[in-house]
Amino acid sequence: MTGPSDRDWVEDFTHENGNYMCQCVTCKEFFYGHKRRYRCKLCSDAEVVRRQNLTDDELIIELENMNKLFAKHLEEFSKTTWK
Repeated sequence: MTGPSDRDWVEDFTHENGNYMCQCVTCKEFFYGHKRRYRCKLCSDAEVVRRQNLTDDELIIELENMNKLFAKHLEEFSKTTWK
C-alpha cells in the first residue's frame, strides 16, 4: 500500500474496525475505512454537497421517496421473515 487515497476514510484508521477494504456502492471503487462503510470518502462528500444544494421542495420529495422505498423493503422483509 502506497498510502491513503482520496477515497479512504483516514479518520477511521485508528479504530479497531477502521482498516477494512470496502467497495463503494456508488462508484464501485475500493477504499479503506470502517467495516460498515458502504460509500467511499469522495462519493460521500459529493452526496453531502448535493443534499446541501437541494431546495426544500426537492428535499421533501427525496425524503418521501426514501420513506416509500423503506416501506416497500420492510413489507418484503416481513413477508419472508415472519411467516
